Amino acid sequence: RGRAAMDRSTGPRAKNNSGEEAMNTKHVGRVARVAIAAALFAAPVQAQLPNANELLTRFRTAMGGEAAIKKHTSMHIQAEFEIPAQGMKGNVEIWSAVPDKFLSVVELPGVGTIKQGFDGTTAWALNPMVGAQLVTGKELAQMKEQADMHSILHPEKFVKARETVEKTTFDGKEAFKVKVTPIEGDEYHEFYEAATSLLIGTVRKLESPMGTMEATNVVSEYQDIDGQKIAMKMKQSMMGMDQIITIKKAEFVPVDPTVFEVPKEIKALVK
Repeated sequence: RGRAAMDRSTGPRAKNNSGEEAMNTKHVGRVARVAIAAALFAAPVQAQLPNANELLTRFRTAMGGEAAIKKHTSMHIQAEFEIPAQGMKGNVEIWSAVPDKFLSVVELPGVGTIKQGFDGTTAWALNPMVGAQLVTGKELAQMKEQADMHSILHPEKFVKARETVEKTTFDGKEAFKVKVTPIEGDEYHEFYEAATSLLIGTVRKLESPMGTMEATNVVSEYQDIDGQKIAMKMKQSMMGMDQIITIKKAEFVPVDPTVFEVPKEIKALVK
C-alpha cells in the first residue's frame, strides 16, 4: 500500500504538475526577455532628450554667456510692427532697464499710440481704443518676466519646473520642446533649436483685455549686439492672424529713468 501511494505520487498527476511548472517558467522567461528588450531599446530614445535645465544653460551660452548678459543693464530698441492681413504697419520703440523696468510704445497710423509699461511696482497699458488700464493677474506675471532683462540668469524667479518632452520640428527646424510650469500663470512650451541651442519660439496662453488666447511666437535672425545675441525678428500668430516685429536698431545704452514714470492717467487709477 505504501508502494502504491509512492507510485501514485510519481504518476500522471505529478507529471502534469511538472509540465505546468515548466510552462510557467517559460512564460516568466518570455516576460523577462520582453521587459529587458524594452528597456534596452527605450534607453537610447530617452538619452536623446537633454535635461531642460541643460538646454537653458546651452541657450545662455549661445547668447554670449552670463558675463555678457550681466554687463548690459539698459537697452533701447527701434522696430517696425506689421499686421499683414490688415495691411497695417507702424513703428515700435522699447526701453528696458534692470532690475525690472520696461516701456513699449507702438505708433499705428489710423489707430494712435499704444503704450505698455512697468516701473517695478505698477504695470499699466494705455490704448486709444480701451483707455487707461492697470495690468493685473496673469498678465502682470507675464509683464514682470518681460521687464526683467536678466530673467535668463535667474529663471527660478519665474519658473518652478521645466521638462523636455520631445524632439520635434518647429518653424521648419529640429528642436527640443520644453514644458514650462511658471510660478504664476499657465503652463507653456519653449522650443530650442537642436543645431544652435538658441530659443526659436514659444507656444503659450496670453492674457489681454480681450481674454485668454493661445499664441505661437517665432523668433529668428539672431544678431550679435555688443557680445550678446538678440533675435531681430519676432512673429506672433494668434486667432489666425500674424503680427510681425522686425528690429531695425538695438543698442545697450543708458536710459533716462524718467522714461519709466507712470503716466498721470494711470496714477489716477492706483489706489
